[in-house]
Amino acid sequence: MKNHRSRKCVPEITIHRQVISKLFASIGSRPPESGGVLLGPVNCNEVSDFYFDDQGQCSGATYSPDYKKIGYLLKHDWADDGLEMKGIIHSHPNRFDRLSGGDLSYIARLLQCNPQDKFFFAPIVIVEEFRFVPWLVLRSQCDSPVVANLKVI
Repeated sequence: MKNHRSRKCVPEITIHRQVISKLFASIGSRPPESGGVLLGPVNCNEVSDFYFDDQGQCSGATYSPDYKKIGYLLKHDWADDGLEMKGIIHSHPNRFDRLSGGDLSYIARLLQCNPQDKFFFAPIVIVEEFRFVPWLVLRSQCDSPVVANLKVI
């Protein structure tokens, strides 16, 4: 995958260390293709919390979020706390550290439904290597994700 975009054009994402710890304690300790929702304060590029989607449909090759429960939580719980979804994270098998075609199609649909979003944060966890790849899908180029400028606090 080629990344012809200048790093200056890629938004910086701030993520809290405790979120990364939660990711590896949940997704990172399970078989590949489990996931959850990255959350943060409204109108900023900060990821301050993580929800592990223990009801999502997982197979050895796919993760499908429990969109009904996540939608309910977004409207009724997280919004009340001043949080919004910043992205979805999931794990991949066999050191496959790129977003799949299915991932990109799903993210394009989410961006279509949320015209206010300029990008979607879609990191991948590689369980076998205990590694985190911070992919970012820009609305202007949905088929060519870029690695996010990541700031850990």
